Amino acid sequence: MLYREWNDPQAAVYHARQGLALSESWGHLEAVITVAETLAYALQAAGDADAASKSCTKARQVSAGLSAWYEAKTAAAQARLWLILGDVAAAGAGPTTLPCSKRDAPWFRPPA
Repeated sequence: MLYREWNDPQAAVYHARQGLALSESWGHLEAVITVAETLAYALQAAGDADAASKSCTKARQVSAGLSAWYEAKTAAAQARLWLILGDVAAAGAGPTTLPCSKRDAPWFRPPA
């Protein structure tokens, strides 16, 4: 992410791809999700919207079997990416409820 902040999207993509490969080889699903999201934003910054969307979709797929918290996190990341890409309709058509419950987030209190 640092390279993206330094306005070097190609280096950001390179390092994120390396991080994703390492995370996958280790079988560390939480890291795969985080790095796939990071790669998506780096690819978007590099001008590759299709690859960015695919990377975000990968994060969503991995999160589906992990936990409701990761599902909600990746759903938000995907909506954010859609907004960055200018696809307001897709971002607005996302899930109307996030897969999170009091069991998954005991600190959450719905509005009264």
